[in-house]
Amino acid sequence: MKKKINVTMTDEAKNFFTNLKSIPMSCHEVSEELIDKLNAAIKTIREDKAIWFSTENLPHEIWRDIKGSEGFYKISIYGRIKSFCKGRVKILVSRFNRGGYVRVNLSKNGLIKTKSLHSLVAKEFHLNPENKPQINHEDGDKENNCVWNLSWSTGSENKRHAFKIGLLPSQKGTNNPRAKLTEEQVSYIRKHYKPYDRKFGARALARKFNVCSQVVYDIAHYKTYKNIP
Repeated sequence: MKKKINVTMTDEAKNFFTNLKSIPMSCHEVSEELIDKLNAAIKTIREDKAIWFSTENLPHEIWRDIKGSEGFYKISIYGRIKSFCKGRVKILVSRFNRGGYVRVNLSKNGLIKTKSLHSLVAKEFHLNPENKPQINHEDGDKENNCVWNLSWSTGSENKRHAFKIGLLPSQKGTNNPRAKLTEEQVSYIRKHYKPYDRKFGARALARKFNVCSQVVYDIAHYKTYKNIP
């Protein structure tokens, strides 16, 4: 846990966090532009496993005890879990289930329980006065379990949100009957995408083509629609 965040963080992400005064608890508290930058910066860090799982405290990170596991585990606003088991402090490695959600194993008194990461974050950092049963990922990215990207919702609210942001079961190509984008639109995104840009950033292009920002990001980085230049 000795690695410092400024050793390998990209200059863009480092400068962004250095100038950030505080972390919003909800994406609705601040501008879409700031949320885009925040999501891009945290994604850069998350994809560098050496940082994500070896740095004990990231910039502005807030930790809380996980209810029922006090003294054993803490959860952070970035969706990381810190373990204090056996006198060692470490960040837990997470895994994905078949539905694409991030899961972690928590051990206490010899018993192991598997928990959904988004559920742990929401329960510790968001009130749920209406007792809504589901948790919504605002940007449609199940790997983004940061506090500002999660909100409590009903099943119907979740479905309406998924429809609104263009989140579909499959987005492998324009030949898919459910595909939301044409080849021309995919090419346009690849040509014009600029991280953090007000006009050509992920959120702006997502609004332009009525899809979620994660779809734009995946297209720009050739994770989807790979057959289109």
